[in-house]
Amino acid sequence: MTAPFRFRCRGAAGDPPRPADIRLSWSRRMPGRSCVLPWILLCAVLAAGCAAATATPRPGMPAAWSAEASGLSSATDGGTQAVHSGVTLTRWWGTFGDPVLDGLLDRAAAANFDVRIAAEKVREARAAAREAGANLGPTVTGSASGTRSRSGTGEAQSTGSRDGNVYATGLDMAWEIDLFGRLRATREARVADAQAAEEDRRDTLVTLLAEVATQYVTLRQAQNELDLTRTIAASRAETLALVTDRRDAGLAGDIDVAQAAALWHSAQADAADYENNAWAALARLERLTGAAPGELRPVLEAAAPIPVPARQVPVGLPADLLLRRPDIRAAERSLASAAEDLAATTAERWPTLSLSASLGSQASTMNRLLSSGSGVWSVAPALGLTLFDSGATTARIEQADAKREQAALTYLSTARTAVEEAEAALYAVDRQQRRLPDLAAVLEADRTALVLAWDRYRAGLTDFLDVADAERELSTAALTHVRARAVLATRAITLYRALGGGWAVPTGEEQDAVSGAEPAPRPASPSASANGPGAGAS
Repeated sequence: MTAPFRFRCRGAAGDPPRPADIRLSWSRRMPGRSCVLPWILLCAVLAAGCAAATATPRPGMPAAWSAEASGLSSATDGGTQAVHSGVTLTRWWGTFGDPVLDGLLDRAAAANFDVRIAAEKVREARAAAREAGANLGPTVTGSASGTRSRSGTGEAQSTGSRDGNVYATGLDMAWEIDLFGRLRATREARVADAQAAEEDRRDTLVTLLAEVATQYVTLRQAQNELDLTRTIAASRAETLALVTDRRDAGLAGDIDVAQAAALWHSAQADAADYENNAWAALARLERLTGAAPGELRPVLEAAAPIPVPARQVPVGLPADLLLRRPDIRAAERSLASAAEDLAATTAERWPTLSLSASLGSQASTMNRLLSSGSGVWSVAPALGLTLFDSGATTARIEQADAKREQAALTYLSTARTAVEEAEAALYAVDRQQRRLPDLAAVLEADRTALVLAWDRYRAGLTDFLDVADAERELSTAALTHVRARAVLATRAITLYRALGGGWAVPTGEEQDAVSGAEPAPRPASPSASANGPGAGAS
């Protein structure tokens, strides 16, 4: 329970104590009373100051990418590479050179519902931070009242009674003086929450841009597959007509016609499937960009080439992920918030000092409220200290400490996951780039094989089965090459997302500042020692 120590003011001898004294009434009966309160406060301050500040853990980031994943990056100078990486990653989709993709991503960033919801969460968190900051100052309220009452003598036979009016106006002030930093720590925790919400908004944006670009590549892949399949179907229709003519001339059998018909019908069926894939990708793009159903069809229904990513991507260093990845930045800010909440909870052990005061006037008539004799005032400082609560405060501190440890582990885990994702994306893009020339060679070889199979078939040296096999091999190689180019574009998009691309890293701290708030600590510079202390909240 909290034992309030009320300050009382003494007048003449025998007068009762009055509020507004700055001396403890019981201190007159204690030896050395003038030193009691200062020593209590000094000991509490020293005890609070001796609480060890837990340093923010520093993720162990590798100094460079692994040899298997580093083949994609061409830059060798770390500083130049990092700057180039920041410039390129901010609008990474520009490296594809596709104006339609550029327009879709700009539209999605402005109109997507998930991004707008995240922005509202940022606004909510910043308002909560301002509310927490307002608790550091006093609260002043005004009041005005009027009362009419009747009082009697208490005797039934008496006719004496009095009617009275009381009018009052005044200002009331309440202020908790933040002796041990509890209110300030709470405010800093809410500021860190607002900064984490902003990083979550950026992470939502990064994810959205990658998803829109991936769906765009899926759309172009389906359209290219559809065009290719229609070309194959037209070629197989010619083949079917040719084989039918040869059968009618007695140069081929019914089995050759059946095989040619099967090839043609197979291409027709595949075309219908690719049409469905293109329609589904277009519908997803309309949802992601906030467009009405059918709004984007005039722009996107015409087939276009699959976007081609840049051959080399300036990926920077692994430590750059600490500044580029919004999910890591959000985890670090959540850790700072948990640390400040722990500090605020720990401060509940120490005394609280509050001050309340009122100033006003009171009179029996309205016109006397401003007279010189109607003024009333009071001042009441109070010092409170929890003496016993059955361990509730200790339990709350342990809860806050556990939450802080959870946030620290989440921060470290998020950083490690980011490195893993970036390494995997780098490796995947590099290997897919190496795969494309071989697939192109397979496609060219299958074209040659089909020409040779037709020559042998027309010369009567082989049956139609060899031609059918060569047709299938060529169509499979052509579709595989289209899909491989789409996979390369998709893996490049995944790489840009893993690197945290899609937003500009701020040069200062004002982007996260809540109105009236001091800049909060940010993650340590990537050039800092991998095992050195972080610059997060303590």
